[in-house]
Amino acid sequence: MLEALGRISSGQRLSPSDEQVALEELESNECWQPLFRYLDQALAAGGQNLVSHYCRLIRLRLNYFNDISAAQALTADLIRRCQIDFPTLHDLLLNDHAIPDLEPQHEAALLDAASEAFSATAERVQALEKLAAVYEKRLFNEERLQLVFERLIQLDPDNIKALRYFKLAFSQANDWEQVSRVLKRLIDVVQTRQEKFRLAHDLAHNLVYRLDNPRDAILVLDRHCRESPLDVSQIEYDAAHRMGDTDRCIQVLQSALRSVRDDAGKAIIQFRMADLFRKSGKIRESEKILQESLATWQVFLDPFEPLIQMQIASNSWDQVAATLQALSLRVQDKELADQIQQAVRRIEAGLADRSQ
Repeated sequence: MLEALGRISSGQRLSPSDEQVALEELESNECWQPLFRYLDQALAAGGQNLVSHYCRLIRLRLNYFNDISAAQALTADLIRRCQIDFPTLHDLLLNDHAIPDLEPQHEAALLDAASEAFSATAERVQALEKLAAVYEKRLFNEERLQLVFERLIQLDPDNIKALRYFKLAFSQANDWEQVSRVLKRLIDVVQTRQEKFRLAHDLAHNLVYRLDNPRDAILVLDRHCRESPLDVSQIEYDAAHRMGDTDRCIQVLQSALRSVRDDAGKAIIQFRMADLFRKSGKIRESEKILQESLATWQVFLDPFEPLIQMQIASNSWDQVAATLQALSLRVQDKELADQIQQAVRRIEAGLADRSQ
């Protein structure tokens, strides 16, 4: 130690290898005054080992003295003076090889200083993104995390990580207007079609069910979801229904019908289509589709009621009798089936009397 101290204190120039040995010996024996004096003089003089001197000082200030403000000032000076970029800074300071067991609060402090020191926007963005990751995954500090993302979104309005964060934050706060705004921005900036499809699905869902804005939801679906593999039929149907667009509701159901394979699903869709045709005054189309629904799924009895009602309204009593006859063959309750048969016979008798 005395040899190292003497060589350092004498002010003589040392080779890089000799300097390294001397500095490490002083550090191991905690001879701080001569060590810091030498490093401060080395920084003032500059030279080929300038970067390593900065890194050693930063490490010493953090590991031995917890002097965060000094380490931040040194980090900012290192960036500005040596013109290093973010990947280089990461290799020099922000990994276990550079500073073993770097504490997360120390890493956050260095990144915070770096985010202000870099002159290039791209470098500042990288530093802030890394800082956000530290607050989220190592320090679990939601308040600081939000502040970092606020700085990031001001610096880079199209930053995907920041936009995703605010989408989640606004959703948790039930601020659905802001959620829609962020989703629209994300759709414009993400690169893959698959992600655009998913975001457009979320936006349309939000517009319909959170903001009661079906018109804008339809615009989103038409613009972004025509080729989407995601099923948006329910959202589209509900949006069209809220707008009173019966024709579009029918189109949605017709499209869904082509993709459904099981008989139960087909019959139910046909039943819903028939109801829409009936409400729009297209009675013949409604009756036809109700018959198709009954033929598709034999155990499905719901179509019988509206079909019979329309037949009665049009005084088609022969059709009423035929429909009731078909219903009596499908009901499981024998007593009910007998009652339906009696109704059929009364109608047939009435028709016979009318023809005489």
